[in-house]
Amino acid sequence: MTLKDYLSKNWDKVAVNLMVTGIIALAGVGLYDKFNGRSSMFEPKSNEQKILECVEDSNVNVYVNSTFRESIDQLFLLTGYEDRVKVIECQGKDFYCASEGIVRYPTWIFDNDRKVESLLYVTQVIRHTGCDKSVQ
Repeated sequence: MTLKDYLSKNWDKVAVNLMVTGIIALAGVGLYDKFNGRSSMFEPKSNEQKILECVEDSNVNVYVNSTFRESIDQLFLLTGYEDRVKVIECQGKDFYCASEGIVRYPTWIFDNDRKVESLLYVTQVIRHTGCDKSVQ
């Protein structure tokens, strides 16, 4: 049986399967957008959403040690952005972190291998990534 024969004989089943697949795909896209901060899959991304995505794409790492007050403060300041940057906990991994050149907490490593050994506010992280200029 050729594809043409199959389609002509079973068109009603094929059409229903295509419609159901399309509905499931649209629902999936809608849910994805909802969980990623957009209220509608047809709504353009806000500048805030673009900045969040830019920061995430910038491969930012922050090394912390939760036994240090500054690291705890840094994690608090990252509330809402914690899944946009890679947080590396150094407590119990002193040798690994030292081999990465980490001697102070928190230490930020940005995409261009620039190191900042300081507590940073989210606005400073955005500036260090260049996302404040690239998203207008």
